[in-house]
Amino acid sequence: MSKRTGLASLALALWCAAGLPETSYAVDPFENRANPPATYFSMYPSSYHASDIMDNSGKSTGVNPGLTSWQDSLRLTYYNRTTFSNTWAATVLLPTGRKEMFNDQSRGIGDITTGLSYWPVDVPDQNTWIGGGVYLDVPVGEYDSAKRANLGANVWKLRPTLLIARQSGGVSMDLSLKYNIYSKNKATSTKEGSEVIAESCFGYFVRPDILIGGLFNGVFGENRVKNGIELDATGLRRYQAGPTFFWRPYPGFGVTLNMLVDLEVENSVKGRLVISRLSWKL
Repeated sequence: MSKRTGLASLALALWCAAGLPETSYAVDPFENRANPPATYFSMYPSSYHASDIMDNSGKSTGVNPGLTSWQDSLRLTYYNRTTFSNTWAATVLLPTGRKEMFNDQSRGIGDITTGLSYWPVDVPDQNTWIGGGVYLDVPVGEYDSAKRANLGANVWKLRPTLLIARQSGGVSMDLSLKYNIYSKNKATSTKEGSEVIAESCFGYFVRPDILIGGLFNGVFGENRVKNGIELDATGLRRYQAGPTFFWRPYPGFGVTLNMLVDLEVENSVKGRLVISRLSWKL
């Protein structure tokens, strides 16, 4: 590789890494279902590692970002079925943790997520749910435009969402379709392209309290805009897959363990996410 080509690859790698967080979306078993009316508390410990950055054709840039992220997100969700005939829910999620990248480090809190959901199809005796929601990421997390590692994104994100869940016998299916809309990052004069996000979970109950299955996700982003100019071939692409395991040791408490591997990526880091969920009915 020539010196000029090597510098160009490094510049591309830094540009990709600076604006695109390693966030990997995942839908858990039962995540899309209208739970029985109550308040639920959940914890999401997670770890993400990436040692490569992919260019706009899905090829390696040859640059190792040394990306490691440890987070524990705390979530409170309230389900109600008395206001309307069907269930609605309100949720708030606060991520905390540490992120390392290119020898930079960020620790503290990330951007808060708030959301409202409603299920017009809410038939628990037939194990069928179809709902919709809207989620808002509020930019309160740790952010420094001069650093490569940031827990916060310094942008607002609006995310309309379609939620589908169905169980037939021992077979369970969850599907989410999301549209991520970004505000402009005033610190960098950059606006990330909107993203279509498809998340799915298919599983089978080997026992009434244990489910084993798989996760399959895709993210399809539009081009980013810098100083009012659209940059060609800068949209994010990501395909992920991995196993999932769910266990309900006793009523009112559940444990989920997921692993997602980035299979194909364009314009972002490529790595592996391990995330668990511990959920209590309060």
